[in-house]
Amino acid sequence: MASELIQEQQTRTYWQDVWQRLRRHRVALAALIVFGLIILYSTGGPLFSSYSVSKTDLRSRLIAPSTEHYFGTDELGRDIALRIMVGGRVSLFVGFSVALVSLLIGVVIGSTSGYFGGHLDSVLMRFTDIMLSIPSLPLLLILSRYGGGSVWSIILILSVFSWMGLARIVRGTILSIKQRDFVEAARMTGARNGRIVFRHILPSTLAPVIVNATLTLGFAIIAESSLSYLGLGVQPPTPTWGQMLIGAQQFMETAPWLALIPGLFLFVTLLCINFLGDGLRDALDPKMTLQN
Repeated sequence: MASELIQEQQTRTYWQDVWQRLRRHRVALAALIVFGLIILYSTGGPLFSSYSVSKTDLRSRLIAPSTEHYFGTDELGRDIALRIMVGGRVSLFVGFSVALVSLLIGVVIGSTSGYFGGHLDSVLMRFTDIMLSIPSLPLLLILSRYGGGSVWSIILILSVFSWMGLARIVRGTILSIKQRDFVEAARMTGARNGRIVFRHILPSTLAPVIVNATLTLGFAIIAESSLSYLGLGVQPPTPTWGQMLIGAQQFMETAPWLALIPGLFLFVTLLCINFLGDGLRDALDPKMTLQN
């Protein structure tokens, strides 16, 4: 029995081991399922709705949750369930896009700086330090004010302030492994720098990169919602969760569901991302393999 278990562990791939460890992390697995349902609800739900996201119906304004409108309607008679779906699609699209763009920028700058070192490393790290020293919140508000309020401008603005931490993590990881034997062996075989970095070095940075991407995803979603709440994010008629929250302020006593429902979706989404990030960190940590 023990020999069969050892043989099974030896035949499993790295990603199969990661999935096994993640499955044992019950909170992270539950967060993954709930987050997947939110994504499915936001992306697929509008296809099955018979309502319009922007069409108003004053005869149906401020209807409480019911079988016809299971999340109720807003002050203009629009179906909140549909607006939650479309708003979630916008927030998730912004979040995943910012995470992807910042991941690409951070990996490119961090790997270039860590692998080549020298003067190039100094220049890239000073640039990173300058970006970190800039007070991002005031500049974020100013750029959002003049960015036109489009989804793409929000993605660009948030991406500019999201890559520095990942660049430092990737650089530090590469500095610690670029002199190891397997990298030296690749150099001796005549492999080019690009092949060495992408084939032999970057795979060793996957764990911190993936965990950082989940943190960036959460940051981007809450930043987009905050900007929309301040009126500086995606502009109407495109709904977002933050935009729905600011519209619900004057109806807190008469129609509390206007704020409760988008606030709950935002809270649960961010909670799932945080729990999933913790689970991925534990599952991807090589030390966990040694302990097991």
